[in-house]
Amino acid sequence: MENPQWQRREKDSTVMIDRLLLEKIPLAGIARVLKLSESWLQGYVNQCYRVIPKPKGALSVQMDELWSFVNDKGNKQWV
Repeated sequence: MENPQWQRREKDSTVMIDRLLLEKIPLAGIARVLKLSESWLQGYVNQCYRVIPKPKGALSVQMDELWSFVNDKGNKQWV
């Protein structure tokens, strides 16, 4: 086949994708700039997250209250 649709990604390409993901650039933006299909990129991200070790046991989360007072302090609204 002279012009195949499927082509293997070069190592440099995946390194760039990893760097862009660490910068929290949206997947749609990465796909558009690097001329990748969004479905391939989503599959790549899913594959990367599968190899990350999952925490065992319960996770602890710290939260603070946040109130918004609309018109007066008698009208508390949770944010």
